[in-house]
Amino acid sequence: DAMILDLELITIGMVGTTTLVAMQYTKEEVRAVSVDYTTQWITQVNRDINRYVTYMEDVSEVVGKNATVAQWIEEGGEMGRAELMVLEDSLNRQLSSIMNSRNDVANIAIFTGPGRVVFDTRGKTLNTHAQYEQTDWYTEAVRLRGGTYVSSSHVQNVVAGRYTWVVSISKAVTTGSGDVKGVLMVALNYSVITSLCNEAAICAIGYIFVLDREGNIIYHPLQ
Repeated sequence: DAMILDLELITIGMVGTTTLVAMQYTKEEVRAVSVDYTTQWITQVNRDINRYVTYMEDVSEVVGKNATVAQWIEEGGEMGRAELMVLEDSLNRQLSSIMNSRNDVANIAIFTGPGRVVFDTRGKTLNTHAQYEQTDWYTEAVRLRGGTYVSSSHVQNVVAGRYTWVVSISKAVTTGSGDVKGVLMVALNYSVITSLCNEAAICAIGYIFVLDREGNIIYHPLQ
């Protein structure tokens, strides 16, 4: 009987050890699969967001090189009131066409000189308390002299009466010699980025947030 009991204890011990080893192995396998899947998932989201930002940079490039934009910057300050209104109406229509074709653009604006700005629609006016020349999207665009700058998330207040969470894509409008004549700003709301992140969500308790290289928050679902 004692020998039988010893054998039972040994068997139970072996079964218990085998079960613990198997459970640990299974946990490691599940963990490895989860890490691999999540890595692929994040890589895909990165690609989608990078593609989106690159596309919006291309949009800002096209607007920045627009002939009407160049004329408004170069000659607008010397035009008579009637002639300037005709030019700005043309510019409004062109910028509005971009706004109307997308639901992710909050504002498009071109700045040149203190307080001189044109928006995508004539109904928008400059917030006199905005101090936009001190913002990073403005100063960095000037510093880059034609390069594109993507800001971290912020509340944009350049339009009077509007305070919207956005990411700003900005670039300086320059002359052929590289002199900065103005700054173009395209403010993006989060509709596309939110959609990309929501589509990639893998569980009810998780979420994606986006940082830039310096660790600044570009997008967070609990903004």
